[in-house]
Amino acid sequence: AMWDALGQPDATIHHAAVLHSGMVQIYMGSRYYRQDQVSPAMRDEAINKITERAGGNEVQKVAALSLLTSIDSGAAVKLAEQILADTGASKQLHLDATRVRLVSLTKAAGLKLASELLADPREEIRSMALTYLATGTEEIRSLREELWLTPNESAADRVSFNDGQPMVYSPPPRVKPEQMTSLLAAKNPRDAAYAGYLLALMGKPDGLDVLIAHWRGKPDDDTLRNLVIRAVAAVNADDKVPVLEAIYGTIKDESYSVRELYWTIRPMTGEKALLLRKKVRDEFGMQNLR
Repeated sequence: AMWDALGQPDATIHHAAVLHSGMVQIYMGSRYYRQDQVSPAMRDEAINKITERAGGNEVQKVAALSLLTSIDSGAAVKLAEQILADTGASKQLHLDATRVRLVSLTKAAGLKLASELLADPREEIRSMALTYLATGTEEIRSLREELWLTPNESAADRVSFNDGQPMVYSPPPRVKPEQMTSLLAAKNPRDAAYAGYLLALMGKPDGLDVLIAHWRGKPDDDTLRNLVIRAVAAVNADDKVPVLEAIYGTIKDESYSVRELYWTIRPMTGEKALLLRKKVRDEFGMQNLR
């Protein structure tokens, strides 16, 4: 009945979002949130039934993409690739399918795909790929701002502090500095900022000012704030430490954020960076930073 409702001419993506949780429970049982407790037979049956329904209208296709992402990443990627191979599918549906691929693939496969998509003729696809390369899946995990994608196998690989070890971020493989340099003048200022961040991970400070300027316009954006910290640390830019000091002043009440700041800038060697680290230790306490 739910699929029939989504097949109606007046059905929208919002309807699919409202029905999403109920449909997952119907297919996977009341403990759908514990995928390890779902039998292979139940999973296979769900995949088959959802895939059959993916042949309907666009709303049903989007619903099927989101459901499969929650149930089986491999099946979600397979359906996404089928949609991308359909030249008759809408531009928006192709964007949805690309998003599902990036979110559902393993990190290594996702990075490879994203690097390839930087050469895509469609600006929206290039922007999505750049976002993934800079921030991972978090910012691309929704379909049309209605359906949240929750992969059953996360591709995330978060760098974290552990036993007093510095946090070091590496540039994505296959991405060339000249690609990012050309994007510093992108129409989308967020794309330009991400390009500046990725350049910094490659040891090139060329886009640092672009990234910092964009963050200054959105000082409450935690993602941009963290990228600024990582970029400054990556190029050991001691002249940009005042920016880090300003950030530190806004996060003093956030213990996790302070710890992340400290261990990210731990490899920096400049005089200003050393003084900032000392300030953090004195004010926060080394025992609280570990």
